[in-house]
Amino acid sequence: MADAVKPASAHAFKRRIKAAAFEIIRRYHRAVPGFVELYAGKPARPGPIFAKEAQLLHVLTRLLMPQAVVEIGVGGAASTLAFAEALRLNGRGRLISIDVNQWLIDRARLLLRSHGLEMHVSIIEGRSDDPATRRQIEGHAPRIDILFIDGDHSFAGCRGDFDRYHDLVAPGGIVVFHDTAPFPADQAELVMRLPPDEGGSPPEWNRDGSGIYHRPDVAKAIDQVMAEQPEYSLLSLQTLAEPSCGMAILQRTQTLYQPRVGPTAAVTSQGSSGLKR
Repeated sequence: MADAVKPASAHAFKRRIKAAAFEIIRRYHRAVPGFVELYAGKPARPGPIFAKEAQLLHVLTRLLMPQAVVEIGVGGAASTLAFAEALRLNGRGRLISIDVNQWLIDRARLLLRSHGLEMHVSIIEGRSDDPATRRQIEGHAPRIDILFIDGDHSFAGCRGDFDRYHDLVAPGGIVVFHDTAPFPADQAELVMRLPPDEGGSPPEWNRDGSGIYHRPDVAKAIDQVMAEQPEYSLLSLQTLAEPSCGMAILQRTQTLYQPRVGPTAAVTSQGSSGLKR
């Protein structure tokens, strides 16, 4: 009996040491959030989001102070950890992540526990196109402040995820698509070696031949959304200076200056501070 306990105890000890090391990296790294670099994609492994992209998601979450973030596609969990760490620092909000891969979900949960972030995240095992998944999301978050679409990279999958959930996005909320940009032309050999997405188009060169899309259907879906949904504005973030999957951020067009109407909101020409003379 004692011999059977020893391996389990040793395994538990190793887990605690690993968790402590990860927590030290998270807590004391100057970069924000530096620890996601452990799980982010790299030039030779571009499937997960890159470290810079994870940091962008982290900063957006810190800036917008969302109550609800919905992530379609857990993948390598770099985005999951970036969102969760930002929510921890914000002191408010919840991340709802969706994935169909049980192994990826289990891994994400392990990493969240290792970093003490599990209380900020709910993970739903299921397909984003399943009505039951939408009902679960509405149960967690009737309104979505950040919707991150990084699941099925086929045209139908990307467009379908937008159509199914964008009505839940709160006023001023954003929809973020991943894998929207071409890779530099000198990375074409790498792109051609990547496994194709199920139901997705093969890699395609951009118009001037300066880059090659590894997942062109995502960009095509966004172009169609923008053509059919004029109430959305688009910000495309990409670079051809180095390998980067790229992101596109959509937001409902809104009037920026909307003063309150009524006697309690009246402001004189002197201004509320009385600085104008």
